[in-house]
Amino acid sequence: MTKIIAGFLKNRVIGTSGATKFRPTQGRVKAVIFDTLGDLEGAKVVDLFAGSGNLGFEALSRGAAAAIFVEIDPKAVHQIREDARQLGVSEHITVVQQDALKFVDELPNAEIVFADPPYDYPHKKELVHKLLHRDIILILEADKYWCLPDEFKPELTVAKQVGDTKIYFFKL
Repeated sequence: MTKIIAGFLKNRVIGTSGATKFRPTQGRVKAVIFDTLGDLEGAKVVDLFAGSGNLGFEALSRGAAAAIFVEIDPKAVHQIREDARQLGVSEHITVVQQDALKFVDELPNAEIVFADPPYDYPHKKELVHKLLHRDIILILEADKYWCLPDEFKPELTVAKQVGDTKIYFFKL
């Protein structure tokens, strides 16, 4: 289980659908992400590789107007919907059960995209390439050993490391 760390849903708990393959973003990593982003009032966000919905729910709690959760696992999709109902934010979310890489081909209007793929996800470069051609702020989480390809460095605004996680902010 994961706690929301700030905003009107602070300290509320969201489930992880009982799946052990998810690696929810840790509280201190979330704090760095959202402190760096600043004000989210009215923003539309997309949480790719949503898992528990951790980043999308945190964004809603901090003032985002709407969140789209993209997750391929049906148990996680069910848990996100259930958590949204329990948190009272169902009317502000859309849950899409689809592969994230396919979803970004037809990315709806959004200001911020969170991409937290599994650390061993083999298509990070392709994912970043597709997203950097959009007018969005992109936040990508990767393990500390992943090297950002040189072709993306001109778009990189901030890079931070928290423990074993690197956080890349593009077009911030």
